[in-house]
Amino acid sequence: MIGYFVFGNRSSRDYALYISGDGTYDAPERDYDEIEIPGRSGNLILDNHRYKNITVKYDAFIKDDFDVNFAGFRSYLLSCTGYKRLEDTYHPDEYRMALYKGPLQPDVGAFLREGSFTVEFNCKPQRFLKSGEKIHSFTEDGSLLNPTDFSSRPVIRVYGAGTFSIAGQIVTVAEHPYEYIDVDCEMMDAYYESNNANGYVRVWDTDFPVLYAGKNAVTVGECKKIQIIPRWWIL
Repeated sequence: MIGYFVFGNRSSRDYALYISGDGTYDAPERDYDEIEIPGRSGNLILDNHRYKNITVKYDAFIKDDFDVNFAGFRSYLLSCTGYKRLEDTYHPDEYRMALYKGPLQPDVGAFLREGSFTVEFNCKPQRFLKSGEKIHSFTEDGSLLNPTDFSSRPVIRVYGAGTFSIAGQIVTVAEHPYEYIDVDCEMMDAYYESNNANGYVRVWDTDFPVLYAGKNAVTVGECKKIQIIPRWWIL
């Protein structure tokens, strides 16, 4: 099946570029340290509780006006900095966060009409589910079901002040002058638009809340409302 990808705000189709998705199904490597101990068989494993970035490769071809389209595509890739959203037609319900890796070494056909090459991205290990972008609102106690095998780090929008909890993980938001405060559990940051709001938020656990696999109880407490973007992911 011939497909295409979207990186940042551009589709590969903008450059008459199409892909094969054979290199998009690999899984990342778990990060751990092995320690050899004299006199003891086998290695001691220290799990770092994370996964390493993964290289995602697309076998690509441009079928028309190779010279012009390849130049435009190359220029766009090289202008991108930081992680960008990466989607493709082989995984329509998912997206990755990716950096363009390079290099581009095309095999060009006669008269520069067409050419093929490999596009490589350095991706975060997670395959984020688009269903994890849905907003879940709570004005009273309830629960949220994580459909994956992996704990996710949500964004929590808190209206008003008070103490709330997610799966027993307690957070207190003090009185503040804003319409709401966003608590980003991945970035471990609290803010209102461009304003730093960390001084109004206290996390009572050793870490910001996560949504565990399975059912997670949500307690609203004195807050007016909380909204959760769960960021479900798989590998």
